[in-house]
Amino acid sequence: MFYYIKLKFLIDIKRIVYIITKTNTMSVTSDTTNPLTETDTESVISDYSFAPPPPPQVSIGDGRFAYVKDKRTRDMLQNGWQAVTMTESWHYLKNVKVESFLWSDDPTIKAIGYKMEELGESHSGTTYAITMRAMEHIAKHGDASYKSFYK
Repeated sequence: MFYYIKLKFLIDIKRIVYIITKTNTMSVTSDTTNPLTETDTESVISDYSFAPPPPPQVSIGDGRFAYVKDKRTRDMLQNGWQAVTMTESWHYLKNVKVESFLWSDDPTIKAIGYKMEELGESHSGTTYAITMRAMEHIAKHGDASYKSFYK
């Protein structure tokens, strides 16, 4: 869908440039003729290679969770943060909707769980699910948003 919109936008820009050049004025006319053919698609893309601005980046924090008073909770969150960071899965968590972390067959989610075990934190099913929901929230909304739950 995005590529179709981008291509249509680029074709429209090229059409405007064509009309301005054709009429030798700075006003855009309502010329309904299409100066482009389908073979012009490649040249349109190469002539106007640009991308939309990137989405705003959220801060995932430093992984210390100093604002969490309960040591056991803080340890679980630190373990989850380290596992997601080490598996390079922040972008994935930001863009995926997981029904259940506990019952997921997704290889990335499993890799995070295995890394959490490898790092030495023992989770019950409940603490694993809670920790993963916290990591998902941080990935999507940032550490500052998650920190606001602890005020």
